Amino acid sequence: MKIVVIDNEPTEVISMTHSLELAFPNAEVLPEKANRSRLLFKDWIRVQAYVERVRDEEAILLLDLALGEQDFADAIRGLGTAKVLRILKPKWVFIAFTRYGVRVQREAQYLEAFDGLLEKGELDALDGDACVQLVKRKIQQALNARAGLKVNRIAPGTVKIIDSLGMRLFRAAFGEFALDEIVDREAFGWEGTVVEALTSGHSGAFMLSIVGKNIDGPQSLVVKVAREHSVIESELRATIDFMGQLGGFTGFLCPLDSHKCDLTCCTGVYYRQARVDGVPLIDLFKQKDRDEGANALKHLLRFCAGIYKANTNGVWGERLAGEIMKLSAIDVGRFETSVSFLVELANASLIRGHWPSGLARPQSIAERIQRVVRGWSDCVSGIRLKTVLQHGDLNLGNVIVRPDGSPILIDLARFGVWHVGYDLSRLRIMFHLRLMGSEHMDDWFPDSLGGWLAESLELPAAQTGTVPATSICPESMECAETTVRVFQQFGDEDRLVVDVGYFLGILWDLVKIVSYQDVSVFKRLWALIECDRLVEGLEPKLKMLKSVSS
Repeated sequence: MKIVVIDNEPTEVISMTHSLELAFPNAEVLPEKANRSRLLFKDWIRVQAYVERVRDEEAILLLDLALGEQDFADAIRGLGTAKVLRILKPKWVFIAFTRYGVRVQREAQYLEAFDGLLEKGELDALDGDACVQLVKRKIQQALNARAGLKVNRIAPGTVKIIDSLGMRLFRAAFGEFALDEIVDREAFGWEGTVVEALTSGHSGAFMLSIVGKNIDGPQSLVVKVAREHSVIESELRATIDFMGQLGGFTGFLCPLDSHKCDLTCCTGVYYRQARVDGVPLIDLFKQKDRDEGANALKHLLRFCAGIYKANTNGVWGERLAGEIMKLSAIDVGRFETSVSFLVELANASLIRGHWPSGLARPQSIAERIQRVVRGWSDCVSGIRLKTVLQHGDLNLGNVIVRPDGSPILIDLARFGVWHVGYDLSRLRIMFHLRLMGSEHMDDWFPDSLGGWLAESLELPAAQTGTVPATSICPESMECAETTVRVFQQFGDEDRLVVDVGYFLGILWDLVKIVSYQDVSVFKRLWALIECDRLVEGLEPKLKMLKSVSS
């Protein structure tokens, strides 16, 4: 196989030919090494003459489009020459090697001439192996496209794909063929295959569940998919980076398999979740009889409490709150966009008599929280929190319940050092968000908002040992009771510190939840109101903490 690189910049020719030789060690890469620094192409007449001299009927051509003025108009002229070259070399695979890919893709001449695109801008941000892997993947995609072998399409009716926001975002990010390729590779020959998105991809990575059966019996698999390996890299290293601190987590973490799988139909990679025998905790709570879920929760809460109790010797880490809980400009923008919509909804509820009594008017609540969100860095400035190693995203989908009822944790993307109690507070919020509103498995409605607000996310004043039978979300209350027991091991001053961390952690999560698109608008409105209530309770704690610290 021959691969020909046409460019007018010596550094780009040398860099690209080097990457190609590493990606395809058996290929002949042109220009030859001896000529690479001087055989540069400044005009299309010379390009055509050089391409004609390469006698192979089949080869791969990486063609820079802008050789003259090096602007978009020049790239358009390059498209015209590419069409001529395509006539000269009809069996070659043509790849546009350019900085104008997004724009030229819209041109009819591009579609007529090229099989693939390799954006120079994508390569600029990479080095070493990452660059080689991207080049290899892009060329493989072009080869597939030229051969008409996108992927084996899933036959209609053979695979059930659960529609959700996460699945729609996955398809928008990776195109129509990525799901087909993953299922074709990982579930070939399965029957009754069902594919579901377990996340919405907010972190840049998607988790997909694939279940079915073959001659060996029931099969299940979880894969994590991202545009680039770097998005998942920290998760792959999670248990290695914290090897000396795992303690009680040993045997309770399920990492990703280390083997990387490149998608050939698009830019993307995926990893398989290591095999684990069990059922996601959320599935147990979706049943009408939640007894099995309740028993599994008790196991999980004992596990969480044990992780914290392992630090009873007082060896806690410390980090600034602003290092742990950051709000980016994107977070703030999403929040404010969502708040403007939620205020309209809340005003409609107020007019129709559904707005819970005793609450301030919606606009007043929104304005108070917006001030806190805009000034978040000042709010958390200088606050030092007690920390310990935790899962970081403890939700109902990331807990697999083994046959003996014990938990094992998957999706370690946020595994690391967090403020004490964060896993429990996040689990508590997720019970509110992910469980349906009643035994009839319906979601929240306007007239039920007041009921959910009746139980604040603040901690109980003291551990009672029993959860009221009338609790609207007993699972959330059990998380709170466990947190109180954990916090009781601290002295007064440290207890104040962990209390503040707990409040800030819940507030930080709720601010992001206000803009979640995969939960009902009434749950998002609940999150906004809870933010307001938490801020009111947090302010005296912050004043007390600052006075103690000074």
